[in-house]
Amino acid sequence: GCGNGWATEDLFKEKFITSAHGYDGASNMIKKAKLKKQGPSFFHLNLNDWKPDHKFDIIYSMEVLYYLKNPEDFIKNCYQKWLKPGGLFIAGIDHYKENLPSLSWEKDLNVTMKTKAIDDWKKTLINNKFKNVKALQVNQKKEWSGTLIFYGTKNESV
Repeated sequence: GCGNGWATEDLFKEKFITSAHGYDGASNMIKKAKLKKQGPSFFHLNLNDWKPDHKFDIIYSMEVLYYLKNPEDFIKNCYQKWLKPGGLFIAGIDHYKENLPSLSWEKDLNVTMKTKAIDDWKKTLINNKFKNVKALQVNQKKEWSGTLIFYGTKNESV
């Protein structure tokens, strides 16, 4: 879920990133990304049905997992089908149980969202065989628990 492409484009700040692709289910967001961003490639598709034709070194998900019908299946597919051995899965989300201001979003935005605690997101990675699983909260403020970043790596020998 690359949205307007800012996070995909931001990856190029890292010298080891040589190519990046953004995927989103909202065609209007892909149109915006293609107009503004230079470097990445952008594609319109439904992440619930995503079947890429190659594997990736890094899968970076920003603000999308809680919108998926089954984020556990998406994470499972990342591990089993889409990441190369040794690949890194990284997710950033603002909507999680410990971030109290985000708990009204489902009602406020009239959308279905999966609300999980930090430990539950970590367990989802662990249950899907990810190693070196970590979670941290960044950009915390007085009444904002911050963006939750959680990540793990795929076993090298898979």
